[in-house]
Amino acid sequence: MSPASHRRSEYTTDSGRTRTGRLLLVLRRVLLGALAAAVALAVVVTAVLVWSVNRAFPQTDGTVAVDGLAADVTVQRDGHGIPTLTATSTDDLFRAQGYVHAQDRFWEMDFRRHMTAGRLSELFGESQVPT
Repeated sequence: MSPASHRRSEYTTDSGRTRTGRLLLVLRRVLLGALAAAVALAVVVTAVLVWSVNRAFPQTDGTVAVDGLAADVTVQRDGHGIPTLTATSTDDLFRAQGYVHAQDRFWEMDFRRHMTAGRLSELFGESQVPT
């Protein structure tokens, strides 16, 4: 027997592909499907993160209806985001100022409220129970 006869021979299927070729084709399809699923998952996760971060920002343009105002109040922000309020009455001015302040500093106000009440663990987990 010659050494060539001891080698494993590949056979050809009806479609003209070898068994190894078919396996590589299936493996390639599976890997491409997994890659497509990973990319789709990354896109969805990124979109959710961008949406949730942008949702937390205050609305600084357009019109907002605030209950309790007797007349319109104008809020203009400069290039640094510093608001200038214009109102016809002091009551409307101070209510709008409180609204704008809460828009800009809500996280800080909420953090300080939790801190002074000794409830930081509600925001940051059990590691903050001793504080």
